[in-house]
Parts: sequence; C-alpha cells; structure tokens
Amino acid sequence: MCTNITIKYDGGVVTARTNEFGVIIKSNVFSMPRGSELNGFITEPKGLKWKTKYGFIGIDGEMMTGENVALDGFNEEGLSVQGLYFPGYAKYQETNDFSKAITNLTLPNYILSLFSSVDEVKEGIKDIVICGESLGSNIEPFHYQVNDKSGKAIVIEIIDGKVKIYDNKLGVMTNSPEFSFHETNFKNYINLSPYNIEKVDIDGFVLYQTGQGSGQLGLPGDMTPPSRFIRAAFYQLCANKAKNKEEAIDTAFHILNSFDIVPGICRHKVPKEAIESIGRDRLLLSKKEDICELSQITIAKDLTNFEFYYKDYFNMNIRKIDCKKIDLSEGAKPVKVNIYEGFMPKYNDVTDKLK
Repeated sequence: MCTNITIKYDGGVVTARTNEFGVIIKSNVFSMPRGSELNGFITEPKGLKWKTKYGFIGIDGEMMTGENVALDGFNEEGLSVQGLYFPGYAKYQETNDFSKAITNLTLPNYILSLFSSVDEVKEGIKDIVICGESLGSNIEPFHYQVNDKSGKAIVIEIIDGKVKIYDNKLGVMTNSPEFSFHETNFKNYINLSPYNIEKVDIDGFVLYQTGQGSGQLGLPGDMTPPSRFIRAAFYQLCANKAKNKEEAIDTAFHILNSFDIVPGICRHKVPKEAIESIGRDRLLLSKKEDICELSQITIAKDLTNFEFYYKDYFNMNIRKIDCKKIDLSEGAKPVKVNIYEGFMPKYNDVTDKLK
C-alpha cells in the first residue's frame, strides 16, 4: 500500500507519499553524484550502461541496501520519481537485445540521472526496453509517478509488455488497478464537497446535519487503493492553498497522516513456514502470527528547494535533509544514512516547562 500526493505552493512544488509494507524494509537515503556509472541490470552484467548527468538523492529498500538503487528519489533539477506497488497488473517487456534494456528496479535511477523534466522523460524512455528483474523469488510489480518542479506529473505503467504514460493532472496515485481506472472512478464521487449541508427541507420535514463534514458523505474510508485514491484526491483538492514551502510540507504530512496503517488493521494470513523464511525480526506479527501491514515511512520532497523530509512509524518526529549541502559533483563519494533511528517511539519531554 502506498499513497502519493502533490502539493503546490506559491513558487514551488512538494510531492509526498507513504510507504506501507508487511515486511520491515529498512530503507536508506543515499546520494548518487554526477558522472557515476550505472547499469540497467543489478543481478547480471548485461543491459544498458550509462553515466549520470544529474546528481540525485535516492531511497532504497532492504534488499537493495548495497546497490544504491532508488525506489524513490529526486534530482538536483527538481525531478522526482516514486515507485508504488502495482500487483496483478505490472507485466514487463521482454527482449533478446539487452543493449537498451533496463529493469523495473533501475528505471528510477535511469530517470533521475538523465532527465530534468517530465517532458524529457516522456521522450527519453521511448527508446529503452523495461524488463523485469528480481532480487528474491519474485519480480516486484511497480508503477511510477514522475513529478517536476514546474508542477507537471505523469504516471508510467508497463502492462502486458507495453509502456503506458498518462498525464496526471491531479498528481495523486495509489496502487492497482491501472491509473486510467482511478481517473474514471473519481467521476463517481462528483457529489463530494468540503461545504457542509446546513439543512434540507423535504415538504416541511427539515433535516439538519448532525455535525461537521456532511458534504463528504460517501467519501470512502477503507484502505483499498481505489478508496485511498479518492480520499487523497479530495483532501488535496480541498485543502487551503499553501503560501510557502513550510505550509506545503505541513499540509502534505497532515493529509498523509490520514493514511497511517496501524499494525493489525490490515493483515495477511500466511503459512508459518512463510513467516520463518522471511524472518521474524523483519515482521510485525499479530498474536495469530498474521503478517501486519504498517505505514513504515512518510516522506515529502520539496522539488523547488531540493529538500527532503521524512518520518518513520517508530519515530514520528519529522526530520529534514537539505540536499543542496550534499556533494553531488563528479568524483564525489556516495553517502548513505538509514532512515530508521531505532524501533522505539521518541517523545520530547516538556515536563520541566510546567515547573
């Protein structure tokens, strides 16, 4: 489960997302300097090879911690890529000529390292082949949202071996089904409004709202991707316009707080052998040993000022990285930091202020 939104402010753009999974992914934030040599495949010495034109900041997953492969990230030109899970629909391309081939795992690296705008991405991926690659037993299904600092956004999906690109005017994305479904489904909620319905007079029988939010009756509240898409789009469209980056960051995190998944409310029933093969230290388990989804990371990227903000489930304090201060020049050494600061809540004790 993942939810992606886009918040615009006067002179800038913030894109933000949640990252949910049933396995602790232990993500790192890493830098990729200009002039770095990258490969289209991670596991095999084949595929397209290129040098980075732009430096970028990436966020990886546990299985990729030694590879500097971004599942999410943004570059110094204000271009951002978010990879979101796309089960049941992603089916990558096949080829016998790997000279122009990259994979589902390296596509974000390719985009972030070579392009500076959404329009460049549209043209630039026409000449490549996007294959499937696995670091484990399965090929992970992803689709991707790309944003730039002009405010444009697109969605890239590979379905039945064909690359589909959609202009995303909302800047919102979740998971399956395909993006075109979510756009069409949004029309089913044309009645939603942020305005309260004060009263309704039905032939002299007057009905009053029972409380705030009557214009939102029918807004879906479950955690399925279609419902989250509707809710995220509604919140984003109705929220007061942010005046500056601070308000945009605050708005993004407040909206995404509504999508927090507490362990236990979304579960997978799996055999005990599967739990043992994954490793109990990587799972949050219920008493019945169901695997529990949780909102592991919430991040926001200011594409205009090249700043990265994040929090994790175990530490709700928002941290900031000013990426302009990270050396991305050619020849610079990549750096890396783990997002998690320990699996314990951290609180600011202000008791002394009451003395």
